[in-house]
Amino acid sequence: MQDTNTKQNSKKDFVNNVFNSVFKKYDLMNDIMSFGIHRLWKENLIDWLQPKLNSKLIDMAAGTGDITKIYIERTKFTGHATLVDQNVEMLNESKKKLVITKILIFFALALNSCL
Repeated sequence: MQDTNTKQNSKKDFVNNVFNSVFKKYDLMNDIMSFGIHRLWKENLIDWLQPKLNSKLIDMAAGTGDITKIYIERTKFTGHATLVDQNVEMLNESKKKLVITKILIFFALALNSCL
């Protein structure tokens, strides 16, 4: 019989392995699975937040950085952002997407138990 910690670690490893296997196609997968509606949800989220110039964002479970990218554009590239995700490959994809912004962005790898 597996103890609880072993089961939790197995589940965390499984989830991390899933994201490791799809990170390059993650945005395309979201487009297909949501029929593109996820893009509207993200835009609506930023509309709701009403970011101001020079404001700060902490993007938890940031994935490939879509929400941060929209936020940065809305703050006219004056905002600051911290992206947090438990998968290093997803954070690396977000870095590629956000390198053009040329503003202060922090990337943080979270422990599985934090998210």
